Amino acid sequence: MATTARHFNELLDSALERLSRRERGWEDRPGQREMARLWSETLESGGTFAVEAPTGIGKSLAYLLPALIRRVRGSGPVVVSTCTKALQEQLFRHDVPIACRAIGSPLRVVTLKGRQNYLCRRRAEARLNQVKLFASWGVDPSVADEVRSWAERTSTGELEELAALGLPPAFLAEIASDPLLCSASACEAATGCFAKRARREALRADVVLVNHALLLSDPGLRATLLAEAGALVLDEAHHVERIAREQLGVTLGYHDLLRLAGRTDARTGVLRIVKRSLKRGRGEAIASRIRAAEGSIGPVIANAKALASDLERCLPEGASSAR
Repeated sequence: MATTARHFNELLDSALERLSRRERGWEDRPGQREMARLWSETLESGGTFAVEAPTGIGKSLAYLLPALIRRVRGSGPVVVSTCTKALQEQLFRHDVPIACRAIGSPLRVVTLKGRQNYLCRRRAEARLNQVKLFASWGVDPSVADEVRSWAERTSTGELEELAALGLPPAFLAEIASDPLLCSASACEAATGCFAKRARREALRADVVLVNHALLLSDPGLRATLLAEAGALVLDEAHHVERIAREQLGVTLGYHDLLRLAGRTDARTGVLRIVKRSLKRGRGEAIASRIRAAEGSIGPVIANAKALASDLERCLPEGASSAR
């Protein structure tokens, strides 16, 4: 359903009037109204709108109201990306509900985070049974029962809900969803995969709140959610360049190079493990090829070490890696 500029202004005026009547301490702000008008014109034309506004102008509602009005009138879902979890939570618990009340339409709002923020039931059950390893994680074994109890109660599986237990990051990483270790096709049917469930809910939502790191690093998200979006908002956009470098760049340090080279070391690396496994089976032909390749590994490692040393000398003073 198309929304003309005149009709939009009427809808926006109505929303702001509703806010002034229902929200305590609310005051109309000309700058907010102007930003909302310009943003709506951009949404209508399909262009890009960049705005820098001072604190107190009410930027969140200025971009939410036009986008939500369009969503109610048939446009695609609204995706808002932030830099910080604090702003993500503020939008979810405060700003978006206010905007929904202003336009008089309840909308389905979902916060979507990276996979590492969700519990993997399969990994958790395996780790919680390895009591002997708890000391290396700095965790009291009694925590296992508390985590199991929470896993049965939680509706989201977000590990942030365990904050009260003060669990160290090393332990949380052991029970988190990991795409490299995921067997979702097997465990989802039996126990429910929180990460997959969050994705499904996001695809059904009217408003999806994500962070810049997830937005930039997840091609699946861009191919599904963003392809259908009616509006994409990058709040705290001045952080996008830095986060893009972090998510899409490669960090290379002296020890990184040595570690990569060491993985091919015939004495200590992957080849040693492969050779040992082949001795148990019928892999003599492959083993002979590995032996033939071992002679060239030494020079590769030596050159890698030399390269690492050269790179280290090029780094700024005090830096241990470069991106």
